[in-house]
Amino acid sequence: MGGETISFTLHATGGEEWNSRGDEGLGPWLAGLSAAAPSMTGLAAAFDAHRLIPPLEVDAVNEGRVSATARGDALAPSLRRDRTMWFRFGHLERWIVNLDHLRARAKADRGESFPLWDMLVQGLDEILAPVRFEGVDSEFAVRFATPAGSVPLSALSDGFRSVFVIVSELVLRLSLATDDPYAALDQRMLCLIDEIDAHLHPRWQSQITRGLQRLFPRVQFIVTTHSPYVVASLEPHEVFRLGEIDP
Repeated sequence: MGGETISFTLHATGGEEWNSRGDEGLGPWLAGLSAAAPSMTGLAAAFDAHRLIPPLEVDAVNEGRVSATARGDALAPSLRRDRTMWFRFGHLERWIVNLDHLRARAKADRGESFPLWDMLVQGLDEILAPVRFEGVDSEFAVRFATPAGSVPLSALSDGFRSVFVIVSELVLRLSLATDDPYAALDQRMLCLIDEIDAHLHPRWQSQITRGLQRLFPRVQFIVTTHSPYVVASLEPHEVFRLGEIDP
């Protein structure tokens, strides 16, 4: 694209507009979405191009919350001022291990499902297909079923892990904004994603923006890309071309 940057805004398809479109292809993901207009929560999250997960071994369940608030470090960059990398998404595997423990305990103690776990599984399966989220194994490794067999998260491609980070982090942040586990998808948020096409196969580049819109219909996405596949997947009014800025 000649070194220029293309950016676009995706507006959340919520309320009456979302209902008029129906829920084709969404499966159970949005089954519990409230029809009532949600209150504004003032949430925002940013994902720079360094959507990296550090090599981390979780060796035990830690029931403490990974993050205390929905806003803590949500806009922090991965690259520090001294040019060193901060793996700001390193908490996600720990969070999923904790979540799996809470899910198992709720089922064993009370015979209840755990809605936040179901939301995470359904969301990852929807957007990562044909790769499917398997869960947490006996050694506390987050695992996925692929056409080649079962693999840990660390064995997935950079593209799959990048999308895993976005979906998991959004579910976590939205869930922290409410005390009602069924109301996470009712929360509004502004989400900034830099270079959304990074590490993605061209076929996936053409699907990723609409996929995120479907999963998070009350999140407004503002993203940048150099990919013609991403741009081609959008309506003309959703695309804004930015010229080069003079030094």
